[in-house]
Amino acid sequence: MEGRRLSSAMAGARNRPEKRLPYQAKSLDRSLRILEQLAEAGPSVTVPELSRQLGMNKTTVFRLLQTLMRHHFVEKDREEAKYRLGMRAFEIGMAVMNSMDLRREALPILERLNKATRETVHLTVREGFSAIYIDKLDSPEFIVVQSRIGGRTPLHCTGVGKVLLAHLDEREVKEYVRQGGLKRYTQRTITNPKALRDELERIRRQGYAIDNEEHYEGLACVAAPIFDHQGQVLASFSISGPTTRMHALRLPELIRLVIEASRDISARFGYGRPSDEVRH
Repeated sequence: MEGRRLSSAMAGARNRPEKRLPYQAKSLDRSLRILEQLAEAGPSVTVPELSRQLGMNKTTVFRLLQTLMRHHFVEKDREEAKYRLGMRAFEIGMAVMNSMDLRREALPILERLNKATRETVHLTVREGFSAIYIDKLDSPEFIVVQSRIGGRTPLHCTGVGKVLLAHLDEREVKEYVRQGGLKRYTQRTITNPKALRDELERIRRQGYAIDNEEHYEGLACVAAPIFDHQGQVLASFSISGPTTRMHALRLPELIRLVIEASRDISARFGYGRPSDEVRH
């Protein structure tokens, strides 16, 4: 019965001018696009802005926002008539992150790293051409790194981002350069494609990356990859802090700790171990 319904739907689709997927719910599709845009745009946007960004009618955007508000996926700033993601979206996002094997397996080692260095530790995964923070352990020091779980950061000018970029294939790196244009954030940002390729090769060879004020002035970090049992990069993590603490004399020790943590977390996913020893 399920196969006959699917065949019927596909046959009907051939007679329409616009190709549609079977069982596609247009309102749901548009609502999800709104949520995605709110996550990207942050912290808040107006109906006309969403309409323009998504290519949707303003009335449609407004109507869908009201539905999302009723379910607490979206909140409205009544004074400025701007919309932002609501607590329900945050709750679901946290539930997803809490269920992730990666976060659970990495956390004890990242906590050890945080305690040993007294610096901020980030855990990130790649989504498209950005790195997303999926966990953060704050520094106990007075000066801390301003970042948030769920936030995005570029790949070419951050330690966690360069680690992820270094393990993409050449075609994907070229596409990143073509789409993003290697935006400059500080005087130290790598904006030359050849210089970036050389940097990525160095990261692959040495097993870690350094961001020395490439994204934010006064901020530095040391980052490394997390590998799975097939040698594929699952994620990246970093130690981040102000350059006053992340200075050259301290760098060798920080690099050693990051490389050790990379080895230990990757081992939890079977990297460097026989396949019959891999944890499931």
